[in-house]
Amino acid sequence: VWTDPYYDGTGTYAFMTTVGCGIYSGNSLIGMSTVDWELSAIAESVGTICPTEHSLALFADMTGDTILAYTGREAQVVGQSLGALEWAPEALHTSRIVISGETYLTFSDTLSNGMLILILVPEAELFGDITRTQLMTVLAMVLAGILIVAGIILMLNRFVSRPIAHLAKKAEAIGAGNLDIQMDLATRDEFGQLADSFDRMTCDLRQYIEHLGQVMVEKERIGTELN
Repeated sequence: VWTDPYYDGTGTYAFMTTVGCGIYSGNSLIGMSTVDWELSAIAESVGTICPTEHSLALFADMTGDTILAYTGREAQVVGQSLGALEWAPEALHTSRIVISGETYLTFSDTLSNGMLILILVPEAELFGDITRTQLMTVLAMVLAGILIVAGIILMLNRFVSRPIAHLAKKAEAIGAGNLDIQMDLATRDEFGQLADSFDRMTCDLRQYIEHLGQVMVEKERIGTELN
């Protein structure tokens, strides 16, 4: 059993509520255990459950229609009716409410003893955190994408562009008549196979030219003897 909040003017001089529980022996009530609860302690506890910096928390006795704790600027409403906060009655029946031009999301629960906990979270703060998280995620993905592209470019430069440039330079030297040149590309991929083909081609050309030279020498010798 909870009593309506009251002001203790005899000892603590504080706003309090008393919680009582019956003591039974079988079905017979033999006594009563009570605890006085200073409501300033509730206010401190309520203040710790605000999820964001500018969230509002309200703790009220619905049975006695009394605000027990409130973290907003209107702290003087403690001890008054819920109607002291113009938006409070509406907040109990909606998931979104506008207070002083700012939109709040509302989360409430009524306890078995008739006590109400109402939390109001600024929509901008709540989704602002989510937006920042999404932004960081997007930035991380973009950075990862840039690193992947850079890695692909480096791999293409190492395994494609550089071998092609090497082969082109060697082929240009062969075209200029240097048949003693070697491709010197020790890879096992298609470029390595192409380099081997170039080496075999230059070897065949070199042997053909040497053979052709020998034929020309022999032809000149025979021509000289005939003359």
